[in-house]
Amino acid sequence: MTYFYELGRSRTLAQNAAAQLRTAMAVYLVIYAIGGLLAIILPSLVGEALALPPPYGGIRPVGGLILLVAAFQIPVLQNAVRSRVPALIATCGRVLMALLWLIAGRHFLWIALFEIVFAILLAWLLYKCMGAELMSRP
Repeated sequence: MTYFYELGRSRTLAQNAAAQLRTAMAVYLVIYAIGGLLAIILPSLVGEALALPPPYGGIRPVGGLILLVAAFQIPVLQNAVRSRVPALIATCGRVLMALLWLIAGRHFLWIALFEIVFAILLAWLLYKCMGAELMSRP
């Protein structure tokens, strides 16, 4: 009888961990998608906010790439347990993106901070979710 209650409790913990991961991932993807759309629709606004020189031609492709990266993370948002490999690739990609924004310097440091904070948060939540899912299996 005790085993049945422990299994139910561990399944509940796994569901809660997955819900936390989905919530954090949804916030990240919404912010990322808004940034990508702003870069595509209003490149001059983004260029002025980042204090870039006036020909803003390179901002639109970067916005498109940002939307593409966000779109590739949707399967992880739907079910991180079934999408383990894309989740790990996305986590490594976030760290690499943070390093690239750091290398870009000056006005991109706040974007690097955003990326590294979410990289650490989502990696921790992914670890917690995978561990809870593993422990919920008999």
